[in-house]
Amino acid sequence: MNMQVGGRIMDERSYYEVLQRRRELQEELRVLNEIIHGYERLKELRSGNAARTVEASSDDKPRLRERNVYSPRQLANFARAEILKRGRPMTRGELLDAFESEGIPLAGRDKARNLGTIMWRFREEFENVPGRGYWPKDVPNPDR
Repeated sequence: MNMQVGGRIMDERSYYEVLQRRRELQEELRVLNEIIHGYERLKELRSGNAARTVEASSDDKPRLRERNVYSPRQLANFARAEILKRGRPMTRGELLDAFESEGIPLAGRDKARNLGTIMWRFREEFENVPGRGYWPKDVPNPDR
């Protein structure tokens, strides 16, 4: 079935292509909004206005728990981009080095563990290639 839309004739295939493009643009916008939010959080942190979470420690004295400036989703997106840029699986240590060189801070005393937890949370998106590191599941692995 063909329809005239905005002065153009659109068939069903074109319609589904437009829907797919809209989904892609919505995802791009979501990622951009996360990056903007992360930048704003980083500015807050640097200005000293960042919120911290108070937790009870084992001796019942409250302590401040450092939080990542970027959300786990943003950090997973950064990891994916870095892995694809390098074109090979990357270990936690390599990803940490890449994050640091890009100025992407990670919270905690054990940053590698923090990053490992984030990558585990996104295990539906990343595979851990034994001895090589993380690789996006939806991209053919060049090592195979």
